[in-house]
Amino acid sequence: MLGVRKTINSFTQDSIEAQTANQTFTPVVNWCFGLANWNFARQTAALTISKGPVPSSPAAWSSTYPSPPWLYQYPLPADYIRAVYITNNAAAATGAGYAGEPQRFAIVEDTTGVAVLVTNQAAVNLVYTAYVTSPTNWPFYFERLAVIAMAQNMCMALTGNLELLNWLSTALEQQIAIAMQLNKLEGLVIEDNTPEWIQALGINYPYRRIDRTEQPSQPPSSQPAKPRGRQ
Repeated sequence: MLGVRKTINSFTQDSIEAQTANQTFTPVVNWCFGLANWNFARQTAALTISKGPVPSSPAAWSSTYPSPPWLYQYPLPADYIRAVYITNNAAAATGAGYAGEPQRFAIVEDTTGVAVLVTNQAAVNLVYTAYVTSPTNWPFYFERLAVIAMAQNMCMALTGNLELLNWLSTALEQQIAIAMQLNKLEGLVIEDNTPEWIQALGINYPYRRIDRTEQPSQPPSSQPAKPRGRQ
């Protein structure tokens, strides 16, 4: 895509092309994984508590406890890219499913400088976007997205061609839209459901938005009423 004739056989070979690709690959691919909740990269993990709540007896907060106001802290999986949502780990009484609903959480930096998950849930399942190591396991639309993103980021270093950079930037925007649409079409498309990122924040609604018949009446309009008669 860059028009560079030299072939890279290894990221470790002694060439400006290989060095540029080596420096670019990890941050650019991580960015691609973080763009959306990709179905092919979705993983679920039962997390293990690393820090618990402050004791019930009077005690001042210290770094041995989770960041206030959260009660529990969990380390993130090694292949973690971004969180989709968390649920508690409670099974339904009938054994037919899980009683857990999406719960509030935050991703913060621990005092050790490592990203962690904090929440008020004592048993947590994390649904997250994972880093899929092998490009052979990427779907075609994501592979094209990563290739174009790599080319766009390497363009000026290898070619210095501003016109090519602009073309690649446009191609990247188009491929992002294509990839997200194809990712969405892999499942049942329901346009009026509550987005996952809102569910993840633990925001409750007085109705299930997936059913139009249960929606409350619309709030009154803030616009002044039009006078009756001819308009």
